[in-house]
Amino acid sequence: MVTRHDLNLYYPQVGIILEQFLGSLVCCLSALAFTGYVKVHGWRKPRGFVIMSLLVIDFLNGFNGFLHTVLLDCSFSGKKCPLVSHIVFFIQAYFLWVSTQIILILNICCLLAIVMPFRYTNLVSRYSTTAAVLFAYASGLGIGLAKRYIPHMNKDKRIYGFFVIFAIFENVVILGLAGLTLVFLNSGDYVNDARRRVSKSVFLVSAAYFFTYGYYQYTSIVYMIPGLPHNPSIFIWFTATGPLAISVGHIFLLGNSIFNGCIFLAQPEIWTAIQNIWVRNYYRLLLQRENAALITF
Repeated sequence: MVTRHDLNLYYPQVGIILEQFLGSLVCCLSALAFTGYVKVHGWRKPRGFVIMSLLVIDFLNGFNGFLHTVLLDCSFSGKKCPLVSHIVFFIQAYFLWVSTQIILILNICCLLAIVMPFRYTNLVSRYSTTAAVLFAYASGLGIGLAKRYIPHMNKDKRIYGFFVIFAIFENVVILGLAGLTLVFLNSGDYVNDARRRVSKSVFLVSAAYFFTYGYYQYTSIVYMIPGLPHNPSIFIWFTATGPLAISVGHIFLLGNSIFNGCIFLAQPEIWTAIQNIWVRNYYRLLLQRENAALITF
């Protein structure tokens, strides 16, 4: 059993260093993957634009990791940092909402590409995906500001419970869409290799999202149960009732962003673009190579 005295001496340093390292890793991976998509003009394709939007919100999550370490340091030092606290929890609420909607949009795009390949370009265009992503960003901003400036939203258990249940519902829907896409992907022979590869990557991202965000929602559910002990044991940390549950939950969120960055960096086209990061007009050279290959064929 870890005593409270041990926690006060040991955890702040370890937790702060770990979260700073994970936050730095998220920012680097997200920025690198985003640069790769910029090199290949990823915004020209609907799914590429959605993935770039997800990488931007992951970068914001990594930056929030630094702010969260400042808040942890203030908490364990007995200091009050109201401004940092408001910023951290606003960004966290914003990230949770927007990233969920973007992953949902990404799964819908992949499913339509597999189920309706000939109508895909009509159903999923740059304009429709841009409108959906902007709506996700705008609605997240509205919800974040409402939670910040309307105290009733944070204190009312019914409103809090509604958002938790809605988040769990979206988690299940996202995993279901990803699984359905994988089923159609394996049963269809008309899907090209590039689309197959991207769909599998989105499935991995969705599965990782389901488990990492599932833990965070678990902490939210347990938080609503009155009368639970708040003992500082390691077991209690991972049952989401200890004083460090929010920090552990945030580490899970950072882990999900790291996984996203690795998955999208592993795409052959993106990794090749990163290897040629200093090459000017890389996209034009890429198109010239593709045209030369078609002529040769």
